[in-house]
Amino acid sequence: MANVGFYPIPVIDGGALQIVNTDGTTVSLTDYIATQTFASFNSNGTISAVDLAGTITTPAQPNVTSVGTLTSLSSTGNISTTANISAVDVAGTITTVAQPNITSVGTLTSLTSTGNVVMTNLPTTDPLVVNQLWNNAGALTVSAG
Repeated sequence: MANVGFYPIPVIDGGALQIVNTDGTTVSLTDYIATQTFASFNSNGTISAVDLAGTITTPAQPNVTSVGTLTSLSSTGNISTTANISAVDVAGTITTVAQPNITSVGTLTSLTSTGNVVMTNLPTTDPLVVNQLWNNAGALTVSAG
């Protein structure tokens, strides 16, 4: 659609807005726009489309309700939700004091306590494993192996 020129007065043909080419032929406004590439587009009203591709560059998008499947997500601030968040690997530091749902912490290289340490289910006979604790008639004992 080369050599398209706009005249100041649109042509209405059968109720459809037409663009008049410089050679006198007409094309519907919809067909003309569908063949164009715009570097930028400004509107004071609503823009609707079936498929719209590009990058949203404004910082806040309050009307985006779904983003599909994310392969990664980075945040420099807090992430909050009223639903569950699940992940295979979560890295970071837990900063809240009480963590009642953590049931295992792996192997500790050291442990410091400012209060009492309560140990239950210790063996009552020497387990014969070097450095394993056992309950020797009420006395905490370290096995020699």
